[in-house]
Amino acid sequence: MKAKTLFILLGVLVLLGAAGAWIIHLNAPKGPDEKFGAPFLGRLSPNQIKAVTLEGPQGSVSLARKEGRWVVEDRYDYPADFSKIVELVRKLREAKIGRVFEASEETLKRLSLRDPSEPGAEGHRAIRIALKDAEGRPAATILLGKIRSGEGETSFPDSQYVRLGEEPKAYLIDQYFSSLKAEPGAWLDKALVKAPSKDIQKIRCLEKGGDKVCYTLRRPAPAKPFEAEALPEGKALDRPKVNRLAGALASLQVEDVLRPSDAPTPCGPAHSPRIEYRLFDGTVYRVYPGRAREKQGPYYLRLEVTYPSPPPVEDQAQEGGKAEKDTSEDKVREVKELNERLSPWVFVIPQWKYEALATDLDQLLEKQKKNEGRGQG
Repeated sequence: MKAKTLFILLGVLVLLGAAGAWIIHLNAPKGPDEKFGAPFLGRLSPNQIKAVTLEGPQGSVSLARKEGRWVVEDRYDYPADFSKIVELVRKLREAKIGRVFEASEETLKRLSLRDPSEPGAEGHRAIRIALKDAEGRPAATILLGKIRSGEGETSFPDSQYVRLGEEPKAYLIDQYFSSLKAEPGAWLDKALVKAPSKDIQKIRCLEKGGDKVCYTLRRPAPAKPFEAEALPEGKALDRPKVNRLAGALASLQVEDVLRPSDAPTPCGPAHSPRIEYRLFDGTVYRVYPGRAREKQGPYYLRLEVTYPSPPPVEDQAQEGGKAEKDTSEDKVREVKELNERLSPWVFVIPQWKYEALATDLDQLLEKQKKNEGRGQG
């Protein structure tokens, strides 16, 4: 081979190598532009995020998109609060850099940017957020450290110190995440049911097993007050307590969720009293309050939803009206899907909601005053 040809081939190889290196450089993940006001994660595409994990000093949670919905993997794939995930990714994507500086060990400690799994760093560890694509590859890893407040006595939080992966740098960004928690309960879709008090026609409580009725409250129309069937002579309903009972499903939210087999105390049809809420449209919510293991809770609950068709005659509204019942296929399907979502679980609910679920008529009666009925001396 002639020397001239050899030099030409070597030149071509050098050019090809340089071009390949340039392409690799273009496609390689880049750190943020360190200029003031530059996007911290400007290249992040929300659509590529299919999983999020958070790890803090005291716990962790794994979120993933499965079969078209976001779920909390640490809670048996129970539905996650999609709005919170959207908010997290949006704030990370919109975050802009205010400052950047080399992060010494002392700086990482002072700004609470030490790795959450690092031993011996109590009080100085961050929350690590890992954003992953559909194949589980990391799209970004961020460590959230101390939140910074503005100057002045009445200043409010306005920014937060962060790290990007294992970079030896710290950034101050113009977003902050004060309510972020690395625990499964914080990421659940907490809305259970919304059955406003005005929609409830009848409330009936049965003892465990369903053989004995503890009480029945009924009203003929939404604007009418509830009245008790077979009210003991000389007794009266405590209206605030009845109102709390009727409003217990108005906006029922979950604090945590368990499988029935994992609940510390039995809860459900075979173990608990049953409170039935019948709506004017015919929908029936069956509520099974579970006994708390300790006086301070937690408090457990199971739920079922049915749509009897046709509704029993005795449950139709009186005083010239009939209970309105939507017999459409859409309504039947809606109730069935709701029951499939709710019935498999044991829910942990707030104490005040639990205490509103009276399982005995005496709990709904006015208390007799000590001196009531005594003669005057």
